[in-house]
Amino acid sequence: MPLLHSIWGESIAAGERISKGMIARKLVTLFAAKIGMHIDEVVFVGGVRNKAGDKTADLFDSFDTIIGREINAGNIASAKGNYLHLGAIDETNAVEKLKEFWRAADKMLRKQGRHAYMYMSQDIYDYYCDDYQARHGALPYNTSYDKVTLEGSKGRCEFAVLDNMAGSQYLKITVKPNLLLGTDIMNQQNHPYIGSYSPWACTFCYAGIYGEQIRSLRKENLMIGDLGENDTYYPVVDTTGKNPKAEGWYELSGSSYVATNDTAPASGKTYYIKN
Repeated sequence: MPLLHSIWGESIAAGERISKGMIARKLVTLFAAKIGMHIDEVVFVGGVRNKAGDKTADLFDSFDTIIGREINAGNIASAKGNYLHLGAIDETNAVEKLKEFWRAADKMLRKQGRHAYMYMSQDIYDYYCDDYQARHGALPYNTSYDKVTLEGSKGRCEFAVLDNMAGSQYLKITVKPNLLLGTDIMNQQNHPYIGSYSPWACTFCYAGIYGEQIRSLRKENLMIGDLGENDTYYPVVDTTGKNPKAEGWYELSGSSYVATNDTAPASGKTYYIKN
């Protein structure tokens, strides 16, 4: 109603029903859609929770932020069976790389009936289609350029091609319920505020609660493919009671990382996990 009675509204008769076609309702819908658009842009990439921030990217941690933190903590790692370093993907190696990624996933994740999704950006998907066409363009069953599932997966790995994964460092194989984007649409705190504080302007504010989490990092539910060019090393957070050599940890020697021979953590020494 504040919008309706502003310069952005329109004339209606007293008691007239507010219809869906009214300019005021269309404007409010447009404002709400823009909020959704900005939230969508940081679902996978760029979001880092910052209580003092005032941008959409400050609202919550994106999935890539969560994954990077869990890699740093050693919860996503080659030794855990939920990580594979793939390196760069282009139109000459996409078919080989994505097959390698799928086949490295745990058998329970690839099990018939799980219906796993491989989440990727449009660029990675385009590379796969181009590479597939170059390799198998003459095959009699290759009747469509666009691909819905990964070749060789028996339809168990469906491509989830998302615009908002552009620039993502990580491919993800998981089941749909494992990636959670939460809000409380029944809560009064999720509420738009519209006010006309001057004759020629209307203010649209929206208060909302949003957050993301990955339900399970276990290899049966998640596989991460790192597109980074080089191996990365992350410091071990907790070394208590561990055997560094048996864990496959590394130590820094000069400017290089080398496999450690320590069988017990040395005081004051930093050990690293390679991914």
